[in-house]
Amino acid sequence: MSSAITPLDPAAARARIEDVRELPTPPEVAARVGTLVEDPRAGASDLGELVTRDPALTAAALRVVNSAYYGLERRIGNASRAMVVLGFERVKTVARQVADRSSANGGAFDEDASEGGGVAEGADSDGDGEDAFDPTGLWVHSIATGIAARELALRVAPNWAEDAFAAGLLHDVGKLALSVAYPKRWTAIVAEAERDGVLHADVERRHLGFDHAAAGGWLAEKWRFPQPLAQAIAHHHTPGAAREARELVAVVHVADVLVRSLGIGDASYPVPPVDAAAWERMAIDGQTELEEFLAAVLAAFDSTSALLEGVARA
Repeated sequence: MSSAITPLDPAAARARIEDVRELPTPPEVAARVGTLVEDPRAGASDLGELVTRDPALTAAALRVVNSAYYGLERRIGNASRAMVVLGFERVKTVARQVADRSSANGGAFDEDASEGGGVAEGADSDGDGEDAFDPTGLWVHSIATGIAARELALRVAPNWAEDAFAAGLLHDVGKLALSVAYPKRWTAIVAEAERDGVLHADVERRHLGFDHAAAGGWLAEKWRFPQPLAQAIAHHHTPGAAREARELVAVVHVADVLVRSLGIGDASYPVPPVDAAAWERMAIDGQTELEEFLAAVLAAFDSTSALLEGVARA
């Protein structure tokens, strides 16, 4: 039996999202992390390759390095710089924590139907929709979006290409946060979106009163991410609403749309509309240039295949 859908109280929902301490990573990634942190032969480059290409691990590294404990004058927006500040042993500890929580059901909260509204259709106590969410598909999509964002940044602002990669990688962290904070509602949202062939964000707003971009923005603010990164996460579907760093936000928005058009990752997800102003900022002139750019993205993505295959075998 499903109950009527009542959107959540925004303040209570934000507080619940901000209570999330770790984001889940796919089981294969968690297993690979466990192997690396226990292997005395593994070095910083081995773990670093995984951390910089995993949304949960990158987000955890940024949360720690930007915390008040480190007291940095300028907040850090990509995992490579975060690892330099944190050091190998601290990165190992952070990665182990993420892997352990992911192995324990991603640290998902207990969810009660009385908290902030009725449980969405399909999210009953019997676990309907339990297998709807594909974390590996989202992981692959996130990596590809990071690559596309970096390639776009190389065209319009080369100096922050690595920050663009991190922003693309992290653009959907709100989905991961929702899967932890509202596991039943989230699996039901994913199941409905896939069943009806509609955007997750549209279903999220109907069931929750907000979408994954807003949830990701709340988490980015709580975890003290740099404002450009927080804006890119919060407005990757609505670049015109960004308060600052509009070029970075536009890059991530266009990267997300282009990767969706290529069907990389969770390919059943429909292609969202592209914002015209954001597209113009990319200065991609004509179909031929677009096809050349997409070919470059695919080539760069193919270069990560060894990592993806290695994780799948873990």
